[in-house]
Amino acid sequence: MKSLRRLKLSTFAPVFNNDKMELLSLTWWIESPIDYEYKQYVLLDYLQKIERHFYNKDFSPYLLHTEKLYEEMDISLQFLETFEESITITKLKIKNEAIMGLEKNKPISFKELEEVKDILKFSIPKIKEKLQLGKELWKNTPTILW
Repeated sequence: MKSLRRLKLSTFAPVFNNDKMELLSLTWWIESPIDYEYKQYVLLDYLQKIERHFYNKDFSPYLLHTEKLYEEMDISLQFLETFEESITITKLKIKNEAIMGLEKNKPISFKELEEVKDILKFSIPKIKEKLQLGKELWKNTPTILW
């Protein structure tokens, strides 16, 4: 009888591990190291875990956090593109030389700025896709989100 109970319980066990996971920082894409390949792996790993939670109907705090992450990254990409259009290399160079003596951190380089933009352009559509999946699954089994 006990083995039959074990069999029944294991048959209905969830397919995915439902443990809580660490959420990505809202600024993960600009935190060190700024490396396109590394950030791809970080994002894809995170999205894979998010998807598992969504399929397990475990939406909080993942759905709202993913929505906030998407919005922050989209706004940041728009800002970077607008900022890039509005300045010239000469203006930025003068400003950086004046500020470098005051700041401890090295200002972001143009190469790093391009890398950040590439990270955002890669990440935003992927996050949007998972966000839409999460919203669709949530609509089928609505729960209170926190």
